[in-house]
Amino acid sequence: MTLIQRLPHSVKLDHGAPLENVDIAYCCYGTLNTNRDNAVWLCHGLTSNQHAGPSGSRSGWWEALIGPGRPLDTNRWCIICSNVLGGDSGSTGPSTPHPNDETPYATRLPILTIADMVRAQRALLDCLGIRQLAALIGGCMGGFQGLEWLRQAPEQVPRSLLISTTIASSPMTIAMWAMIRQLIMTDPHWQDGDYYAEATGPDQGMGLGAALGSLFWLGSEGMENRFGRNISAPDQPVSFASHFAVEQFLEGIISRRAGGMDPNSLLYLTRAMDLFDLNNAITRPAGHIELASYRRDWRYPPEKVDALKNQLEQAGSDVTHHVLESQVTHGAYIFEPETIAPIIERLLSSASHRAP
Repeated sequence: MTLIQRLPHSVKLDHGAPLENVDIAYCCYGTLNTNRDNAVWLCHGLTSNQHAGPSGSRSGWWEALIGPGRPLDTNRWCIICSNVLGGDSGSTGPSTPHPNDETPYATRLPILTIADMVRAQRALLDCLGIRQLAALIGGCMGGFQGLEWLRQAPEQVPRSLLISTTIASSPMTIAMWAMIRQLIMTDPHWQDGDYYAEATGPDQGMGLGAALGSLFWLGSEGMENRFGRNISAPDQPVSFASHFAVEQFLEGIISRRAGGMDPNSLLYLTRAMDLFDLNNAITRPAGHIELASYRRDWRYPPEKVDALKNQLEQAGSDVTHHVLESQVTHGAYIFEPETIAPIIERLLSSASHRAP
């Protein structure tokens, strides 16, 4: 079940005036103990949200790992995942009514950064009465948030697992997000972001953006292994309609328009990822850190994660880097959760707490 917390104070922003009346949506799996020291904080990726674990009929993005007896054991830990500032699942974002006129912020919302998101998360932590986390785990954009936690408040994060994460966004990733944003913003239904009162938003742009993103995520090897040159409808005459299985796959993605995510939120969150750069910004020891990368992940390759490891070690942290195998080029920690489960168990085995 999603809970909504109105933050008691404004949130400082890097690129605008402090944001007032901020709501943060979050889910808890498990129970906080009396000392409130068994909280494991999950930072979600770009297209995920606070629904990490099982919630009624709704599947969570890490449901395979969360629950009694699972690596994120809800009999021992209270797993907390919040929707980021700028998201579209209950936290203050572009679809939130502006306090001045009660119409959605849309693009009136200031440009957001990963640091802004973490300031809001830390304020939520204060509201929950938690002084220190047992552990923090995040992947991709969630890993960026984890690094920002280590920059802002290393004393609150004694141990962390950062997955598919580097010290900054690469030029290739920035270019990919720029193209996806252009597909959305050039859709005539985008209307400079003011599409909320209309029957149709920039669905075509979102679908094309999601299809373009899938080319990067799967990569050449992934496309070859999954589709090859298979024909989708060998009995049909050849035309400009889908002929190959890979074309049919892309058409399916376009029709699903990125899983229904608010287009403006996607614009804000990808821009926040573009701006992320913590080169030499973490200067204090940040406890024990486990890093995980995947050999086929071109966006966050092992050699770039090694560079992150070196910077964290120079700041005085104890860091281990695991290079994992997967058939997925990016997002393997979600699509193949068994690859990351042993590292989570190792991370939490070093944490002690009193039972709830």
